[in-house]
Amino acid sequence: MLPLGEVDISSDFPNMYWKHGQRILKAARLVREHPNLSAIYLSSFGCGPDSFLTSFFRRMSGGKPFLQLEL
Repeated sequence: MLPLGEVDISSDFPNMYWKHGQRILKAARLVREHPNLSAIYLSSFGCGPDSFLTSFFRRMSGGKPFLQLEL
């Protein structure tokens, strides 16, 4: 739902090969840069790639609070 096409995370995460992970981190950067946006992070039990992406998301969001839901 966000315009992620022009968001570049390659300098922060040059080895993020997982496409879904790239989209998650691009969204975090976009939310960080726009004060009128907030994030809801949906996770599947916090396992697999989500187990490390959550910490990357937190770092990329620059300390901006977000809601994390594990389903």
